This record gives sequence, C-alpha cells and structure tokens, in this order.
Amino acid sequence: MGKDIGNPTLFSALDEAGTLQAKINKFINFPEADKRVLSQKEIDDIHSQHNIFSGNNRKTIPPGMFNQSLRQSLQGYGIHAGRQPPSIPSPVPGRILAGLVFIRNLTSHRFPAPAQEEEKSWFDVWSNHLPAINRTILWGAFLLWKVTSHYRSATK
Repeated sequence: MGKDIGNPTLFSALDEAGTLQAKINKFINFPEADKRVLSQKEIDDIHSQHNIFSGNNRKTIPPGMFNQSLRQSLQGYGIHAGRQPPSIPSPVPGRILAGLVFIRNLTSHRFPAPAQEEEKSWFDVWSNHLPAINRTILWGAFLLWKVTSHYRSATK
C-alpha cells in the first residue's frame, strides 16, 4: 500500500502505532490523501459511547457486569444477536471500524478469564452474536480496501 500511495513510510507508521485502534486511526488519517473518507471524530465518538472498557482500569471485568455490558456494546456497534442478524442497508463506516476494534479487544488479552462455571454465559453471549461479528469483520475488510483504493486514486 505504501508503494501504491507513493509513500513507503506507511508500513512503518502503521507498525509503530501498536494497538489495532491506533493502527486504524493512523491509517485513516495518513496524510497522503487530499480528503478524508472517514471522520476520526465519528469513530472516536462511537467507540467511547459503546466501549465497555472505557474508564475501567481493572484487567478483567466481573462476568455478570461483562455479559450485560457486552450485549449493550455489541448492539451499539450494530452487531445484533441471532443466527441471521438484521441486515443494515447502509452500514456507517465509523461504526464498522469502531466495531472492528471492539471485536479485536474482546478476542485479545482484554477479555475476562471467568471461572469454569461462569464461562458458559460469556460464550453464549458471544456465540449469539457470532454471525453479526463475522459480518462486521467482513465489512471492516471491505471498508479498509475502499479507503486504500481512495488513497491510491488520490495520489495518481
């Protein structure tokens, strides 16, 4: 992508960003494009409004609180429950990317390690949203591809 936009520093800039959220922020704000496809403020607003980790300094979250917060957060990102989640005719790019960061956080070092008897409820919530989680990941990939295409055409 760095070659495509005419700036080979893109890879190192993203690599140095650290977390997925920082990488996405760096990517969408990379200075090579004439105009922005996405609003950084919109992504930040969605992420802070629905992020269950905000303001929580503990490494894990009590499972009872986590399950309730998880359901609310997933809905807030448009990641609805059900084997066939309701389709969203026009997904909002900021919501998709904020949801992608949220999903990544849940599947990384931040998800709780509940006791054996508490695991089932956490995985039930996750499993109930899995089709929409997978859809968000796919939308995220398409959206990043579109942003990359925009950057590529902006430099030609």
